[in-house]
Amino acid sequence: MTHSNQQQPPQHQSHQPGIEKEMNPRPIYLDPNYQSSNKLAGKTALITGADSGIGRAVACLFAKEGANVFVHYLDEEEDAQETKRVIENMGRTCWLYSADLQEYDACKKLCEDAIKQYGSIDILVNNIAVQYPQERIEDISCEQMEKTFKTNFFQRSI
Repeated sequence: MTHSNQQQPPQHQSHQPGIEKEMNPRPIYLDPNYQSSNKLAGKTALITGADSGIGRAVACLFAKEGANVFVHYLDEEEDAQETKRVIENMGRTCWLYSADLQEYDACKKLCEDAIKQYGSIDILVNNIAVQYPQERIEDISCEQMEKTFKTNFFQRSI
């Protein structure tokens, strides 16, 4: 992978989660020079927030290592479809699953559906998170705090 010393422009989107297809330049999530050793052949990975960013990079690298991937996303359909396309082009299966994992029942259903699809979950990567940058902690609203905990911590129960 080549790295550039070029200054990257700030990326700002008013909604969360962000949409990767709207970023310019687009993030690099695969190293074309990476040589797989098939370490995950026959394994199934469930990755939350795998439509873009770190989640997409993990999903694609796991697929490159031989895993079939169950990709969770919130509502970023185009980003999720791009992740699926990349994974399937590697000869792996990819199942897309849209859900809001702020509630325990949604987390439980995600796991149940992944097991129904693939028979088991060998690898789980809890990757979803939100953040609300503020100048001072007092500026964080109660709604933002609640959503942060529901998203970043409660989904860890899956």
